[in-house]
Amino acid sequence: MADNSKALENGFNKAKQIIREQVEKGLMVQANKLVEKAYKLYHSPKMAFTGQTWTGTAVGVYSNGALIYVITTKQFADMPAPVRKKLTSGEYAFLKPDYMGRHRGYKGVIETDKENSEQDAIGFLQGHRVNGKYGITVVSGSEYASYIEDVLKGDVITGTYHYAHGLRAVDLVKAS
Repeated sequence: MADNSKALENGFNKAKQIIREQVEKGLMVQANKLVEKAYKLYHSPKMAFTGQTWTGTAVGVYSNGALIYVITTKQFADMPAPVRKKLTSGEYAFLKPDYMGRHRGYKGVIETDKENSEQDAIGFLQGHRVNGKYGITVVSGSEYASYIEDVLKGDVITGTYHYAHGLRAVDLVKAS
């Protein structure tokens, strides 16, 4: 009688590969839903001045400890680039037009790294490690996210966090 152990091992490996690919596709679908929710729920009483906070939310998908997919609110909504780097505490800028198309000035009220929120969010995801085999992480690369939520009572990613609790594992399996 022939030994079929090699064929059986190959079959199990192929099945594991198919399952992993389906789970990864499902996680990417969920990441797209999360970034869409972050984009739609974004609300700041001052709205976008430079565009950094609104365009700087990113969602990353991890498989076996590696970042395999990133999408940002800027990419999702095909938004224009921010009109300037982040404003920092005490710095004043008059933008003509600002990110919302208005002419207005603003004085920075918190410390920032004066860089680009989208790139900061992506950089965080690249260095982040998740617990477990698979994971999804949502992050804002703007220091103003906390200020908008805590001081101005707006929404940058808190609504997305609450929405994520409604995601179901069964949706991951059905995604194709």
